[in-house]
Amino acid sequence: QKCLEYLKERETASIEEIANYYKLNDKIVANALARLVKSNKVVRIGRGKYALRKEDIKDKLVPGNDENIPF
Repeated sequence: QKCLEYLKERETASIEEIANYYKLNDKIVANALARLVKSNKVVRIGRGKYALRKEDIKDKLVPGNDENIPF
């Protein structure tokens, strides 16, 4: 849950960023992100970088915003 909250505020994040922010062990965060990737809620976009799936980002968009800027 904390991983999802963090990723909603930022577009991408690493295991270390999330772990440091919540003062958690890196392994706990890595396991949580692996489960989120497996459940298709999060995607791994690079070496150690994660982001919300595109469908989940749409929830953050403000209707009527021409640029579809997430707020």
